Amino acid sequence: MISASNHSNLWTNREWFTGWEAIETLSLDDIGFEKGWEAFSKDYLPTIVDRKFTGFRSDGHPIFSFVMRADNKTTQSTDALAGRGTYTILVALTTEHEGGGVYINDQCKLNLQVGDFVIYPSRLTHSIRFVPPKVGTMMNIVSFFR
Repeated sequence: MISASNHSNLWTNREWFTGWEAIETLSLDDIGFEKGWEAFSKDYLPTIVDRKFTGFRSDGHPIFSFVMRADNKTTQSTDALAGRGTYTILVALTTEHEGGGVYINDQCKLNLQVGDFVIYPSRLTHSIRFVPPKVGTMMNIVSFFR
């Protein structure tokens, strides 16, 4: 996925959702990973969400999924961003960077390794903020779910 993303000329600062335009993004559909991500999501996420968010049910169907890329040359820090689903999943694709990072509610810095993921309730109670690294490039999958 990293290779397909890096070789894509479709990176954009699209304003899919307010505030996200500060970050370069690429739809998973643009690089041919949307169907695979949806299949994975439907197979695994309902069980995880049911166990972690008692009483909440999910069909595992993402509202929108994309790769985000941040570096110290093209990316500015973001304000706190609200997800566009009931919950959001963030998956770390790279860790070869220094400084910067991802913060939940401006208080909790996520120290993710490649392949680690975080599921958090978005929109209602949690926000996310991206700070570009001082060295290197940070890439994550971000996916909003109902």
